[in-house]
Amino acid sequence: MDQGLLQQLKELQAQAEQASDTYDEVENKVFAKWEKDRLTGKPAGISFQDWATAKAPNLFAAQKTRDGTAQAVTQLNSQIFGPDADQLTQQQSALLSASNKLLPATG
Repeated sequence: MDQGLLQQLKELQAQAEQASDTYDEVENKVFAKWEKDRLTGKPAGISFQDWATAKAPNLFAAQKTRDGTAQAVTQLNSQIFGPDADQLTQQQSALLSASNKLLPATG
């Protein structure tokens, strides 16, 4: 097995973990702001998705970074491990899909 690729994978995994942690932190802060926003947030009956779209572009930036690094890990896993990486890819996709259901689709 190519040790250079394995090192690259290790580094990408660390980046993906950091991006995921950053996304979680941003999401928690944004959610708290939405819950407290009496004029245009939860108390006003506005959905989190609609509020976040209008008021929290940083959440979508963090989401794109998280998803991009996860995709890079998936691609490198496939390059290194071939067909055996399919199960890992499916699990990662399921996790991202479940998380992304909380947010509206962005272009």
